[in-house]
Amino acid sequence: MSKLIENIATTVAFLGVALTIGSGLARLFGMYHLGGLQTMTVFNGGMGLMLIGIVGKLHTLKR
Repeated sequence: MSKLIENIATTVAFLGVALTIGSGLARLFGMYHLGGLQTMTVFNGGMGLMLIGIVGKLHTLKR
């Protein structure tokens, strides 16, 4: 079970990094909307996913 949580946390964290970098680059190139959402909303979602990944990793380290 611990290995499953660690794998999910890693996947979610990588997805969060990809969203954060993608929305940051889009904002730098002057795009203010991605997929019908504002780039800052996507950026905040990416940050949230990274936070979930970090909490998952900490949970597995604690066990």
